[in-house]
This record gives sequence, structure tokens and C-alpha cells, in this order.
Amino acid sequence: MDKIRHLVVLMLENRSFDHMLGYLQSAGMEVDGKVEQSNVTADGRTVTGHHLDSTRIRIRPHHDLEHVAEQIGNGAMDGFVKRYNSRNSIAEIMSHYDERDLPSYDRLARQYVVCDRWFSSVPGPTWPNRFHAMCGTSDGIGKNLIRIDKPTFFDLLPQGSFRYYSHDIAFLRSVQKYTAHVGSPIEKISSFYRACRDGTLPAVSWLDPNFTVYDVDALLNWANDDHPPADVSRGQNLVARVYNHLIASKCWPQTLFILTYDEHGGFYDHVPPPPAKPVEKPPFDRYGVRVPAFVVSPWVPRGRPFHGVVDHTCIARTALELFAPDKIAALAPRVSASPSLLPLLTLDEPRTDAVRLDGIAIVETAIAPILQFAPDPNKPGEEGPRRAGFHTMELTANQMEIEQLKKDAVEQGVPADAL
Repeated sequence: MDKIRHLVVLMLENRSFDHMLGYLQSAGMEVDGKVEQSNVTADGRTVTGHHLDSTRIRIRPHHDLEHVAEQIGNGAMDGFVKRYNSRNSIAEIMSHYDERDLPSYDRLARQYVVCDRWFSSVPGPTWPNRFHAMCGTSDGIGKNLIRIDKPTFFDLLPQGSFRYYSHDIAFLRSVQKYTAHVGSPIEKISSFYRACRDGTLPAVSWLDPNFTVYDVDALLNWANDDHPPADVSRGQNLVARVYNHLIASKCWPQTLFILTYDEHGGFYDHVPPPPAKPVEKPPFDRYGVRVPAFVVSPWVPRGRPFHGVVDHTCIARTALELFAPDKIAALAPRVSASPSLLPLLTLDEPRTDAVRLDGIAIVETAIAPILQFAPDPNKPGEEGPRRAGFHTMELTANQMEIEQLKKDAVEQGVPADAL
């Protein structure tokens, strides 16, 4: 497609569609969203969501294969709080944000295309979902901390036509081929912003958020990936910074920017995931829970939602259709079966009405305190009642997995400043 010469992808962490964008329906958009819904705990208590009064989440909902299957409940979407009987903050699982908390998203939804049928690829955690986005498959992997040895769609692009930009470490290193890779195409996020300013964006740019609490910008750049307990204000500012650099670049008239999330992170959504295409063995026979997603380009109509069913493999399909159309069938069956996003680019001329995003002031502490639970002596391995008044700022499981990825890469010879 002559309209697009630059594809930019930013994938954030662990939020559902209703949790982040469900409010749009009651705010006047033709979007399938529901807020303030209820689920029932295993002991019969009804838990109803509400608008969150903080941009931080105090708990980390379950989202492995077992728990997501229970949350979906064969399509009833009624199992999101069944494992949280003892927790005082479980209503956060059912709750939501709105335009007061997510001004960047509110503007993008009204100016571009919000997708309300974008499902995660796997009803499970981060790694297999990101593998589907990059490789079109997770090769049967259903949990985190297992590397994949499969080609990515990047490998099918013309040589030198992609860059993978990271804050702390590139998740691309979870792919065997790139675990010990040094140098381009893996670069730091500062190189992306420079390429925007210089008008030298590659054909494909993949952006990772800052997954951990460490970075060269210290307190100015804590985790901005939206993975609980990260303050979503930081995610809003990351999105605003990326978008503002894009629209200021001379590359903008030929750019398609895709913004989405890897999976729902255990937060409530009311739409049952449909069967996956093509049919695979369980648990890969159905998509995961809906996630927020935007298609942003001067070639899309203003504020027109897209209701077509897609999962993360549409990213690879779109990239290959743009830059390597003869390689679409060379990756994985899901990529060949996936719709492309290019039909959304319906305008005859690029729009010239892009307006900068303001972002949002961050008034909270840099990282949220996590409610700490004492072990339950009657249920080995499970958490018991909350320790009153006790909080911790320990790393999340996701951050510890990213730290392990860093450690493995360094042990294989990657310099610490080139992760």
C-alpha cells in the first residue's frame, strides 16, 4: 500500500477493554463497553465494579491459563473474582477508568479508530501472547519464562527494514535467535525519538515500554507499561510522547501506529472470546480476553470504531502485507487466517488535523504499594488475609521475569547498556 511506509507498534501490559475503555459507550461512542458490572465470589458475595479513585491498582489479578479459563467460564464471563474471597480490594478487578484518568486514550478514540473486538491471542499470560504477536504462534508455550525458537515476522521483512526499541530490555530477547544478539536492530527508545525527529523511521518500529523500575532517567522514568501496580498516568504519558513525536515527524503522512495490550491481566471484560482461527488444540483453541487497541493514522476516519474480530496476529499480517506480501504464508497459520488492518485506511487523502496530546500530571508515588497477604496455613501456596497496614514495593512477577531475561542475556555476552 503506497499510503503507508512506516508501521509503529506499541504493546503495553495487562489491562482489559472494559477496564480501560468500556466507559466510551456511556460517553457517546458506538463502542461495545460495559462498566460497573458484577461477578460473584465462590462464597456467594456479589462484587460490583466502580470508577477507580486512583491511577494505581493495589492488587495483581490472576491471569495464567487456569485462572483465565475460570474467568471466562465457558463464555459467561462470571469467574473474575472467584479466587479472591479474602481480599478487601477485589472490586478493582471489576472496576474501570474513564477520560479523567486516560486523557490520551480518550483523545485517540475520538480522533482515530478504537477496536472493540481485539482479543489477546491466548487466554493466558504475557509471554505466549507476545509470541503470537511476533511469531504468529507460541509454539505450544502457555506460560512465561520459556523462550521460543521460531522465526518472527521481523525476519521475513526486507533486510534492515525494522528496529526494535526498548527502554530497559527488548522482549525480543525471549526469542532464541535474539537472546544474545548485540547491536541493531535492537536499539534504545531514544533512537526511536531521534528517528522521528530526523525523519528516518524504518519500515517497522516495535516499541517496548519500560517494564521495570530501573532506567537511566531514574525517577522520571519508572515502569510505564501499565502492568499493575504501575501508575497508568505513566502509560498515558508514554503514549502521548510517542504520538507527539510521530505527528511532528515528516514521516507522519505515511505512518500507521498500532497501540494495544498483550493480555487482560485478570481484569473484567464482558465479551466472551470467540474460537481461534484456524482451530488449534486447547487451550489455544480460543482467543483470550479483549484488550484495548487503537489504529492511529492520518488515513483513518475520525472517531469511527472498528468492530471486526482480530487478535495479535493481525499485526504480523499487516506488516507482511505492507512490506513482504509474498511471505504472508511463511510464518504461521494464524497469520494467514488473520485479517489485515489495512482496510481501515479508507481516506483518499491523509488528514492534517493531528493535535498534540497533553499527557497527564503524575501526583502519585512512582510505583504503587502492593497489598501484602500472609500465607494461608490451611491452603499451601495460597494467600490469606491482608496484613493490616503492611505494604511492599517489591518487584512484580513480570518484572522479575524481565530481570531474569536481562540476566540471561548478560551471561551470554550482551553488554548491560545494550540490552
